Amino acid sequence: TYAFCLEHGPEGDIYVGGISQGEMTMEGYLARLQPDGGLSSVQFLTNVTEVRDLAALPDGRLVLASVTGQGLQLVSPKGEPDHSFQPAPELAGRIRDVVTWNNGQLLAAGSFPDGRALVPFYADGSVADT
Repeated sequence: TYAFCLEHGPEGDIYVGGISQGEMTMEGYLARLQPDGGLSSVQFLTNVTEVRDLAALPDGRLVLASVTGQGLQLVSPKGEPDHSFQPAPELAGRIRDVVTWNNGQLLAAGSFPDGRALVPFYADGSVADT
C-alpha cells in the first residue's frame, strides 16, 4: 500500500489517497483520518487504480486525480462517487496534480490530449475559459 497525497478537509479531517496492491490487483483508495489522527474510514474506489492527488472543495466533496481511468473523479467526503460529475474531454489524460483555485475553479496538471500541461476547470467537470 502506498500513499501519494494528503489534503485537509473543511471539517478538520485529513484525507489520504493512494494505491493498494494485491498479488493480481491494484485499487485506488481514499482514507479519512480524524483530526486526532485516528482512522475514520477507508474507501476502495471502482474504476480508479490509483489516487495521485486530491483537492477538497468548500462543500466537503473531493476531486480525485489519477493517471489511470477517466483522470478525474468527484466523490463525497465518505468516498462515494458523484455520478453527475462528467469531466470534459479536454480533461482526459494523465493527471498528476489538482488544486482548488480562482473563484471556485480547480486547476489540473498533467498530460492532456491537446498538448496542454495545465487545464482550469469547474467542479462540474466543465473546462474554464481562464
